Amino acid sequence: MPEELRELLPDGFLTDLITATSDDGEPSLSDDEVFAAVLLSILAGGDTTVDLIAQLVTRMLDGDRELWRQAEADRSLLDGLIDEVVDPRRPDATRHLRFGRGACSCTGSALARAETRHAIEALLDGLPTARLVPGHEVRRMFSTAIQSVLDGLVVAWDVPEPT
Repeated sequence: MPEELRELLPDGFLTDLITATSDDGEPSLSDDEVFAAVLLSILAGGDTTVDLIAQLVTRMLDGDRELWRQAEADRSLLDGLIDEVVDPRRPDATRHLRFGRGACSCTGSALARAETRHAIEALLDGLPTARLVPGHEVRRMFSTAIQSVLDGLVVAWDVPEPT
């Protein structure tokens, strides 16, 4: 990328990738490597966010829907609910790596949390009667230390009568 264009870039993750240099002042990453890093970030972030939303919906609608009703009444609870799905309270919770740890922490974790919050708020507003369909178990495709991916989630809701 020409130097005059590099100087116009705003601060941020992409700019850091494009402008990174080695000790000799040469670019650390080629254009192809920058493209691959951005593509990987988009793909990995999308899957993780979709799964996080599904996990949270499952947790909130499970049983008597108490968490759904509480979040509907008090949206300030959502951040805590998201954190609990990200880092569940269990004996081996320190092994949970959805967003990594330390130097290997996910650069998109704040975005994934914000997207999850907005999606849940939209569901609470648009589908207040959402519920898990009895007789349909929540199926997991696989579960690892990084994430647990749902294969299916069957949800129903009531459609209001036209006025």
